[in-house]
Amino acid sequence: MNKRDPEFATKAVAVIELLLSPPTDGPLFCVDEMPGIGVRQPTAPDQPAASGRSARREFEYQRHGTVDLLAGFRVNDGQVCGMVRLEHRSRSSANCWPCSTSRRRSACRSI
Repeated sequence: MNKRDPEFATKAVAVIELLLSPPTDGPLFCVDEMPGIGVRQPTAPDQPAASGRSARREFEYQRHGTVDLLAGFRVNDGQVCGMVRLEHRSRSSANCWPCSTSRRRSACRSI
């Protein structure tokens, strides 16, 4: 669903109505994903502030790959949960959704 979709307004109304009146016979989840977050570590420790000088941070860093952040909001009870997915394969996505009761979440880490 994006603004260029000719049916955007109709779909947006349906989503808003669902959020305002969630179903009573089961949970309703709102899920979002932030893929490709860079994991970096500074190469030198921060220099503390001194008299007449602000704290300093080295601009160089070491890269440690990327992770995906998944966040879920259970509308019915207000529970918020999140996961960090360490692998970037679509096969592992099915077992990795936040608020899931799946025991097979080896590619994810709760936050």
